[in-house]
Amino acid sequence: MFAGTGVERARVSPVMPLWFAGSQAARRTELHRRPMYRSRYSSLVDGIQLLRLGRRLSELGREHVREPGDIELTSAEQEVMAAVITLSDAGIGDIVRETGFSQSHVSALVAAMRERGLLTTGADPADRRRTRVHAAEHVVRGMNRRGARAVDATLTATLGDPARASRAAALLDELAPLLLSQPDD
Repeated sequence: MFAGTGVERARVSPVMPLWFAGSQAARRTELHRRPMYRSRYSSLVDGIQLLRLGRRLSELGREHVREPGDIELTSAEQEVMAAVITLSDAGIGDIVRETGFSQSHVSALVAAMRERGLLTTGADPADRRRTRVHAAEHVVRGMNRRGARAVDATLTATLGDPARASRAAALLDELAPLLLSQPDD
């Protein structure tokens, strides 16, 4: 039973509408009046769990690549750095499209990160009005060094059991290519 809603978790057949899968009270709610079909191949992970999983994986990733003396980046700075590295020869407009941030916000973040020595900027040779942004060489070297480390030790430390860590690593190995590939791959 989902706390306080009167909705019971029921077995869902491969094509059974979810509005049949609850109590009388649940069927009267707007959510359960609409026929929503769930295939037997659908995940039991809901949107909130997916967000929590994403946050937890991000935390583990940051923990894994962090080293003593590292400069802390805000989440916005991390987004900009990821976009700069992903796009390799990025313009401010490219970073705006990649992050979804406003142009003024990206410009301010790039300027602040340039002052801290994390990014380098220069004029676009084809159009001197455009600014090209690159990660500083020491940042790229550090990311390459950290990215090359296997995550086994981090997973074992987090899960406390080498067998569970091995299973989690195998699942990540399977999941990463599926979710990180581009739609046209």
